[in-house]
Amino acid sequence: MTTDYWKSEEFAKRHKGAEHITGPFGLHLLLQCGLDRADGSEDIVLLDNATGTGIVLEYLYGILSPAAKARLQVVAGDLSPAMVSAVQERIEQNGWEHIDAKLVDAMDMDLPSNHFTHVTANFGLVGIPDPRAVLSEVYRVLRPSGLAAFSIFKTVAWYDIAKAAITSIPGAPRFPTLEEYGVKMMKDPQPGDEQWTRPEFFEEQIRNAGFEDVQTTVHENRTRYKDTEEYVKVYKVDMMLKNSWSKEDWEGVEPHIQSALVEELKRRFGDGEIVLNWEAYCVTAKVPPAKP
Repeated sequence: MTTDYWKSEEFAKRHKGAEHITGPFGLHLLLQCGLDRADGSEDIVLLDNATGTGIVLEYLYGILSPAAKARLQVVAGDLSPAMVSAVQERIEQNGWEHIDAKLVDAMDMDLPSNHFTHVTANFGLVGIPDPRAVLSEVYRVLRPSGLAAFSIFKTVAWYDIAKAAITSIPGAPRFPTLEEYGVKMMKDPQPGDEQWTRPEFFEEQIRNAGFEDVQTTVHENRTRYKDTEEYVKVYKVDMMLKNSWSKEDWEGVEPHIQSALVEELKRRFGDGEIVLNWEAYCVTAKVPPAKP
């Protein structure tokens, strides 16, 4: 998948529609950083990296004390102009102060070194073309003793449903694993890169980037949809399959996807409410006090 799609209005709309899934994990990142306990005795200079439509910022401004907000500076950065525009609108609607929404390439940030006290990346590490470059850049822009926070999905709740639905379509190609899809998204994958969703692997990569005191916790989120009609408006598999299959394979299967998905949902949930259970790793890591 090219970065052109990430920059599109369509992707921004999809991202906004997924905030009920991703947002609660962003809150866990902020709490794991201890920002809810900030008392205003120190500056908070925070970069929300790959900010998307800015859901982490909603939680940030919600948990900080007035004293902490008085010493807050925020950069909300994203590669997509559509995302930055959505965040700017959110800033204006909420009247947030001390915040700048700007274009930022997480793999090559035009931001000063040793500047930020915190960098958050809510699902902004795995799925990026070069996650090692992201880690290197986050390390660079953080101050000594600065804190990085990343979330990485452990359980993607829609995956088994989509796989079963697509597999039921006669002649459909093999449904890719999430690990295969992650590697497909990478610019120059290295041996072992299918393991980025495994704690022992991503913790090692974070330490290799120079961080210490890597802490990983697991959190859950449950999402609900009143029926299949509401569900299919939220969950699309086209991004994954277009990037994994040939154009001919996709065009042969695409007309049958929605009916297969509805049938699978009814088989699992009947005509009632659909409940999905998500899990994600929330990871924090510190820059050494004596940063080289």
